[in-house]
Amino acid sequence: MNPCPAYPPAHSVGPRPILRNRVQRRRHGTRRTSRGVVLVMALILLAVIGVSSALAMRATLFSDMVSKNLRAQNLALQSAELALRHCERQVALDPGSVVMLSALGLELEWQTEARWTASAMTVPVGRLGTDAGYRTAPQCLVRLISVDEFLAAFPPDPTTISAESRGYSSDYVVLHRITARGFSPDFERDASGVAIAGAEVWLQTLVRGVQ
Repeated sequence: MNPCPAYPPAHSVGPRPILRNRVQRRRHGTRRTSRGVVLVMALILLAVIGVSSALAMRATLFSDMVSKNLRAQNLALQSAELALRHCERQVALDPGSVVMLSALGLELEWQTEARWTASAMTVPVGRLGTDAGYRTAPQCLVRLISVDEFLAAFPPDPTTISAESRGYSSDYVVLHRITARGFSPDFERDASGVAIAGAEVWLQTLVRGVQ
């Protein structure tokens, strides 16, 4: 009989350590791959969070700027309305104390800055009635216009009822064109007169009177 083949004893270590090393190597490779994916995902999330935060801050700043501009515009409008009412009251109660422009033809008096400097009426600080602290007080410019001058500049519709048909001669009817401009508390101009900060609002009205 042939002798039985020799087998390694049970306590022999043979190739088993090699198999264990291979398994360990495969496990280590999988862990490294997983860690790399997690790192990439974390970087992407950080980038998304950073962009979202920057957009949120930009939207907040834009909203604050819009609110500030609306507030400045509203305060300038209130200032212009105050100047308009003040000048209307002065024209109605004491026209002799008001500097009035006249005989200007078709010239638009409010477009000339020199006329604002020489002939404009400035609203007294006490009339503002606010603690906002306006740097530039509101102003108004008054122009006296005869009926004939007004009709020459703006011919009426033939169906319009004239002053003569109501019993008033055009020599006794006059018109006061009042132009007012108001400013926000933070309004500011540079050395050349160009506005660099704040808001400015212009209003105009036409008041008819009999003299």
